[in-house]
Amino acid sequence: MSIIFIPRLTLGTFFSLLIEAKPNTARSGRMDRNYASPGTEPRLLGDLIRILWPSHHDQWSESSLENNTAKVKKGSKLKGIGWLPFDDSSFIDEGCNTFEAKRKVALKATKEFCKKNLDFASEYKISLLGRRILELITFDDSISNDAEFPIKPNCSILKKSEINENMSFNIEPLILGTFYYIIKNRIDNSFGKDTYDNWYGEPDASNVRHFKDNAFNPLRFANTSIDILNDEDETMIERDDDQETSAPTSYLNNYDFTDYINNLKAEYTSIKTFVADEGTRDFDEFYVCNKISYTSKERNANGLKVQEKLLNATTTDIREKCSNYVILTGTGGLGKSMMMNHLLLSAIDAYPQDKLVPVFIKLNEFKGGTGYLSDFIFEKIKGFSHYFQIDQFYELLKNGNFIFLFDGLDEIDFSERKRFEDQLNKFTCSYSGNSFIISSRQDSQFVTLNRYSIIRLEPLEKLQSEELIQKIEYGKNDPVTKQRFIEKLDTELYDRHQDFASNPLLLTIMYITYENSGNVPPEKHNFYRRAYDALAEKHDANKSGYERAYYTNSNGDRLGDFLSAFSYVSLLKDKRSFTEEEFEKFFSLAKSRMLDLRAEETFTAKQFIQDLMYSLCIIQMNGGLYCFVHDSFQEYFCAKFISKISTDSLGKIGLYLESHPYSMVAKTEMFSMLYSMEPNNIKEKVFIPFLEKILFNGETSEDKYLNFLDYCFGEIHFNYGNYRESNNQPISYLFDFITSIATNIKTARELNDFDYIDGLVNTDYISVFVDNEFGYSLEPFNKTALLHDEEMPEIEGAHMSVEVKDMINNKDQYRDLIDSFESDYCDLYEEYQELCRYYNDLINEHKKATDSLLDFIEE
Repeated sequence: MSIIFIPRLTLGTFFSLLIEAKPNTARSGRMDRNYASPGTEPRLLGDLIRILWPSHHDQWSESSLENNTAKVKKGSKLKGIGWLPFDDSSFIDEGCNTFEAKRKVALKATKEFCKKNLDFASEYKISLLGRRILELITFDDSISNDAEFPIKPNCSILKKSEINENMSFNIEPLILGTFYYIIKNRIDNSFGKDTYDNWYGEPDASNVRHFKDNAFNPLRFANTSIDILNDEDETMIERDDDQETSAPTSYLNNYDFTDYINNLKAEYTSIKTFVADEGTRDFDEFYVCNKISYTSKERNANGLKVQEKLLNATTTDIREKCSNYVILTGTGGLGKSMMMNHLLLSAIDAYPQDKLVPVFIKLNEFKGGTGYLSDFIFEKIKGFSHYFQIDQFYELLKNGNFIFLFDGLDEIDFSERKRFEDQLNKFTCSYSGNSFIISSRQDSQFVTLNRYSIIRLEPLEKLQSEELIQKIEYGKNDPVTKQRFIEKLDTELYDRHQDFASNPLLLTIMYITYENSGNVPPEKHNFYRRAYDALAEKHDANKSGYERAYYTNSNGDRLGDFLSAFSYVSLLKDKRSFTEEEFEKFFSLAKSRMLDLRAEETFTAKQFIQDLMYSLCIIQMNGGLYCFVHDSFQEYFCAKFISKISTDSLGKIGLYLESHPYSMVAKTEMFSMLYSMEPNNIKEKVFIPFLEKILFNGETSEDKYLNFLDYCFGEIHFNYGNYRESNNQPISYLFDFITSIATNIKTARELNDFDYIDGLVNTDYISVFVDNEFGYSLEPFNKTALLHDEEMPEIEGAHMSVEVKDMINNKDQYRDLIDSFESDYCDLYEEYQELCRYYNDLINEHKKATDSLLDFIEE
């Protein structure tokens, strides 16, 4: 944003923005009946003042304000004006006391003011007003970064330095908090005269000055969500107008949660595991708690924050050592849901001391028909306490008496993910005194959840893996076999198969495989093949002579073929879990892809799912949905299906992944297992054509290299100083995969501290790495602050970026940068050269194999 003057926050400039949010006169006749027709500017000013001075209700009529409204708007001094005695301390104190002692009253009055005077029918106008107010606050360099504005959705304090574009605001508390700040700090209205002159154009023929359309260009807050208070928020503000807010009482003293806590504990103390032959087990009997890693709030001797680990973590540990807002991440099968179950039980145990009511929510139940998040949560609580009431719920929310455990953010349908995160942000801001723990896969994006800290679920260490095996009760449960497997874990299996052995679910399946065959194969696809065979043989060994082998009257091998087709059609449609209707749809689709379907195979989807759940234990019910016991089984069977199609079709699979780099299937191990099954065919039909496409597109060597960068990266990122988090990530799936399996190719992809980096400093795309009270964070580079010598946080580093297409289209402008890219010390150029050599190796390898085959035939 180009700023040619410094705007000032005063009553007049604030009032001017409110005027611009009034309804148009032409529209007033057809506005919703809940909103009044637009009034005059004097009426608007009088209604605004009455928010903080309700006892003076009759003092400011339109006629009394008519001659003074323009003075406020144009930046006249207000001292000495009898109708608004800003020079009277008792008057100012009265207005401040209205806000401080009766905040709910003031917020309710603000809501009525907005309904009466602002264009609530125009979402655009309300959003624009909120963004303009935020810009006015943040760009006024006379306001210190530590200035406190009670503008958060619950009118709690937000420092100027904490305001950022990823936040969500309600327009009513934003208006009220800003008005209160102006009054409390007795801001001289005349400071806004220059702002008024810059905002308004020259007088027209009627001697009227109009607000310039380009006076604001709120790019900084373009992504900021501005909403009006909804009905659930009104529950918060409409209660007990005369109570002071300085000493809220806790509903925990007035409500008995004994039944709720007991019912919750009974539900989650005993659970069924997929290896259990029948019944449930006490959670603590089989659970081994992973460690949790987090960034410490403390700093080491060098002033740097360090990584710490929690052993047997509790919710109290997480709140005290990490944050009240955390996202627990981990890979599939690592035990995120088990950890959340463990944390829930720890919160239940801590309830008598912490006085935090635990609420456990499985997020795969948040669907398209789900309404407000608060309603969704309340209904879940009601499931364990029928006597709990909605007013008690909101009172506890306001008092910060809840700890929310949301399990499975990554399990929310993609189409609903943004809606959930928007609602979660608003809910967190409105009720920030509560604690929140969310679990999700670590490959998920958490860009919008900027308030939340990331903590990570660690893989099992060797001793923990051995402890887990000791606790497993499966099959014969032979202590000799179990001890032999534990010894192999200690001496070789853990180190050789750490990806499997450190993952609780995969370790369990590994043990089943070992108990069945006496060994563990090294390759992933062979591991899953053996694991499936072990599960099938377990069923065969358990059935008695008069029992039907399978519900489908099939056998393990043939069910594997059907499961391969089912996994293929579902994974390529980005489906991991299924309703009964969805399962039937994909089952029918899978049967249509079975080229060798037999006449006797007339079984139904219901029979098929019964075999997968009860005969093979490879599918389970989770939150009312069918899903694989581990996602990697779906990936293996999908790869198995693809491996059996014609080799000429493999190239199309590569094209599909390349054109859908952000699909679910591209984020799995499927293609890696397919490559392990068919390495030569993948190299010939996928790698070679792809590398020819990305390496040799251009007339000159420079053109080829730049086109390669554009295709594989699109945008190049640079780091400077202590900022090292944004290495360049490929946007091409196949390029990233090839460099991952050809270990001599991949580089760090870091571009740090180059000589040319200073020439890239441009306010359009530079962010600085600063240390604030929330820890290190990237912030937009505030050139205005530098121009006016404003105190800024110490800059630890910087992050810059440039689009490759700009370099291609403006080679002269970027000549020094392009030359630097083609130097030997550039990671990306080194990677490009290595990839060219790898392509030549593939061509030679393919030629040798072909020549050898032809030689043998000719002999």
